Amino acid sequence: MFARILTASAVAAFFVIVVVTVAALQERDLSQPRVLAERSAQPTPTEAASQPGVLARHAGSHGYDRVTSVDGGWSLEIPTSWSAASAPMRGADIASFDVRAAPLDGNAPAADQLRMRVHLTTDYDLTPLETLAARDGPPWLLVGQTHTNVSGREAIRTVRNAYVPAGSPFDQQRVIWDFRSPFLPDRIVVVEAWPADGPLAPEADRAMATFELFAVPPVPTDPKISRTDAMARAAEYARAFGIASGSTAKLVLFKEYDKALIADAKRSGGPYTVGGMSDPDQLVWVVVVKGDFEQLAVSKPPGPPGSGATFAPPPKLVWLTFIVNAIDGSVSNYVPGSRGDAPAWFDALADRAP
Repeated sequence: MFARILTASAVAAFFVIVVVTVAALQERDLSQPRVLAERSAQPTPTEAASQPGVLARHAGSHGYDRVTSVDGGWSLEIPTSWSAASAPMRGADIASFDVRAAPLDGNAPAADQLRMRVHLTTDYDLTPLETLAARDGPPWLLVGQTHTNVSGREAIRTVRNAYVPAGSPFDQQRVIWDFRSPFLPDRIVVVEAWPADGPLAPEADRAMATFELFAVPPVPTDPKISRTDAMARAAEYARAFGIASGSTAKLVLFKEYDKALIADAKRSGGPYTVGGMSDPDQLVWVVVVKGDFEQLAVSKPPGPPGSGATFAPPPKLVWLTFIVNAIDGSVSNYVPGSRGDAPAWFDALADRAP
């Protein structure tokens, strides 16, 4: 939904190349992104707490199953025949059909089918629900908006048309619920269902009537990836851009890193975004790799630009910052720099590791 902070157009171009390049390099490190919810006789949130990121599923009301996200702190009922798979940001993808067997056009549901998506969006500033509900497209797409409640919490229910060309398989009306969990105050619970004007739309309303919120497990404080290992992983990727001469790392929660970037951007007047697709409570290593780096050849502007014109050479890069997941070791979020020994916000981070 969101992208990392960029401070200049030249850096932005470089950043895109870095993401594409390193994503290809780290493909071998990626874990399975989706875990199908398996039915069991009687799992409870407490029993399933040993399986973070996995949806628990057990029999609910007659003809329905209750799907539970332990690390998301939520559960709801869906028809027994429907599928449910774990998704990023403590969420789930739910469908009345087999998404894996659907045509490769974005897996858009047919008019008589339904898809639902649950995800927890980062919100550090306690943004009013009305403001959040007005996002995602121009105002003329808004069909209607009402105040309601979900699991005893104030909520906004929004119906809007899609911001896509008419006739597209994605040209489907959506209904969106926005509300807060008392157990994750810096998150907004967002539930979407589409098509909102199809025959199965009442099932989405029924699911929301059964929605429950509960406390989540404590935030992990012990990394499974050591500082040395994290620096080695970051240096491996940095070598694609030049020669690394040293590195330093700090252990933080992702939201501590995120807030440090935002504060620095606000001081400098630069642009910033919030959250991205990393969980705010994820334990991460922020690794700064120093060295002599340059943009990859594919990221440099083509030439010549025209008669009498020349491109300014891209600046040399003296450090690259990487975020290393302290639990599974995956590498993400890249910030390059051409001055100093580290980004200005790095000093503001308090190291959680001894």
